[in-house]
Amino acid sequence: MEILEEADSISVQHIRVKDRLVDEAQRKWKKLHEKLEASKKAYYNACRQEKSALVHLNNTQADPALSRDGAKKFRDRLEKCREDVQKCKLFYEKNIEEITHYRQIAVKVISHKVFRERTPYIEEMTFEFEKCQAIEMKRSKFIIEMLSATQKVLVDLACDNRFTQLHGNLENVLRSCDESALAADLQAWSALNGKDACTEWPAFEEYTESLRAIAKKGHSNSTATGVILTKQIIKTDDMPGPATVAAPNSDCGKSNDSGTNSMTGVHKNDLHKVKVRSTQQNTDGQQENRGSPPLSIATLDSARYSGYEELRTKCTATVLYNYSPNESDEIPLQKGTV
Repeated sequence: MEILEEADSISVQHIRVKDRLVDEAQRKWKKLHEKLEASKKAYYNACRQEKSALVHLNNTQADPALSRDGAKKFRDRLEKCREDVQKCKLFYEKNIEEITHYRQIAVKVISHKVFRERTPYIEEMTFEFEKCQAIEMKRSKFIIEMLSATQKVLVDLACDNRFTQLHGNLENVLRSCDESALAADLQAWSALNGKDACTEWPAFEEYTESLRAIAKKGHSNSTATGVILTKQIIKTDDMPGPATVAAPNSDCGKSNDSGTNSMTGVHKNDLHKVKVRSTQQNTDGQQENRGSPPLSIATLDSARYSGYEELRTKCTATVLYNYSPNESDEIPLQKGTV
């Protein structure tokens, strides 16, 4: 365990050294790339401002109520936005050329007293990466050697036949991890994350307006399933609905001395409705004391109220005036009739 902990600590130190060396190698590139990203962001913001100014100008031209001075302000704003777009675009293209020139320029450097040409960024990063690969190879060999020595000690201590196959497999695995296998592993890592990996260099990207999906509100799924609670009002002949007092007619105050058409149907109905309402209030109180019948959507009204006795309401009314019917469905009334 102490050997493995030592290997982990050495690996952490190597990673720190790698980060420091790589950061130093790409310091100039990082500065140029941050400058490029800032100019790209400024160019895109200027394009958005130009688009917004154009929309406002079109809206003002379509509005006849706006004065000429207001339209002139929007027109001046659009011209200023277009100038800003051109300036930001030139600055963006200049930064693209600068970072491309830094990547492609060839300079002569002295390496082991031999003159050779290289591109600064690629060569510096390749040099640091190869150094890290060499350190990783050394560390991997050290781990394999330590594990092999530990495995040999365990083989000598293990006398049980059950561990023979286990240690045999472990020994075969360690033997297969020779220098060629480690080199192949490092080459695969380099193909994915190193100097042999695919590159994507910065290039000019024209501004394109992004499309946003607008979700429509207020539309629900018609196929949604679930329980819907509704309020059901049941009205039958046995349970009359609440009665209301109608407004008196202006013709009700007129009396007829001749005895004909002296009483309108409104007075009679008003008196009848008032008595019906008082009777219903009493019956409602009795029904509350008696308990509510069980409600079920699956049963009919007759089956639902079969266990309760039928309620009948009866009221009396006295005719105050003589009344002659005007329609076929009316009945004649005499004064004093109950």
